[in-house]
Amino acid sequence: MMHEYEGWQVVCFQNPLDSDFNIKDFNNEWLWEVAYKFLFIFQSAGLLLFSLGVFGINKLTLTLAIVSGIIAFIGPQNPKVTFKLKEQPVLPLAASLLVVFIINAIVNLFAYWYLFSGPLSAADLPKIFSLLVPLLVTLGGMIEGLMAESTFNQWWHFIAAVLINVGMFTELYFFGYLW
Repeated sequence: MMHEYEGWQVVCFQNPLDSDFNIKDFNNEWLWEVAYKFLFIFQSAGLLLFSLGVFGINKLTLTLAIVSGIIAFIGPQNPKVTFKLKEQPVLPLAASLLVVFIINAIVNLFAYWYLFSGPLSAADLPKIFSLLVPLLVTLGGMIEGLMAESTFNQWWHFIAAVLINVGMFTELYFFGYLW
C-alpha cells in the first residue's frame, strides 16, 4: 500500500470524490491516510511486542496492549496531525494513533534501557549505549517520514535506510557481544 501511495507522490493531493478527479492527475489522499494508518499501527505493534518480550505479560503491559489496540483500530480518526514541510503535506495521521505510537515508543525506550543497561555496564561500556538502537531507528524513521516524504529526494531515503540498518546491526552486535 505504501508503494502504491509513493507511486502517486509526484502529483498534488485530491479527494477521490471531487467531481474532476482523474486518478492519473492526482495523488489519492485517502490512500495516503490509510497507508500511514497501517504503517503506524504496525510500528506501534512492533514496539509493543518488543516491550512485552522484555517486561513480560502482566497487568500493566496487558492493559497497555489492549488499550493501544483499541485506540489504534477504532479510535477517533480526527483531528489529524498533518502539517506542511517544504510545501508538501506530511503525517496524515489521527492524533489518537500518534499518541498510541508515542507512548509505545517511550515504553520501548525503557525496555531497551532495562534489557541492555545491566549487561553493558557489566561489559564496562556506558549504559547510555542501551538507547543507541531505538534512537538510531527513530532518527531514520523521522528522516524518512519527514524529509524523504516532503522532498521526494532519494538521498533522504538512503540516509534513513542507512540509519535504520545501523540501528538494527547495532542491536544484533549487542546481542552477540553481551550474551
